[in-house]
Amino acid sequence: MQDEYVLMDYAPGASKDKVLHGPVLVCHGYPSLTGTAFAEHGIDCAFGSHNENEAFIFSGNLCAQINYAPGTTNDKIIKGQ
Repeated sequence: MQDEYVLMDYAPGASKDKVLHGPVLVCHGYPSLTGTAFAEHGIDCAFGSHNENEAFIFSGNLCAQINYAPGTTNDKIIKGQ
């Protein structure tokens, strides 16, 4: 979806997957990513972290660890581009 994302509730192997929010522009949901490759070119994939409210995001050969601050626009890039 290039520069948009969706927030999903999913359980591998289950059939109750549903979209909770979106599609929304990455820069609108995650202001800290504005002006980065993640907002411009999109997020190819993301994985949750063992740390609460943190994730690793990937775009091409770039990676960043973010605190995504669910339900707010107080996200921040912890490490990476």
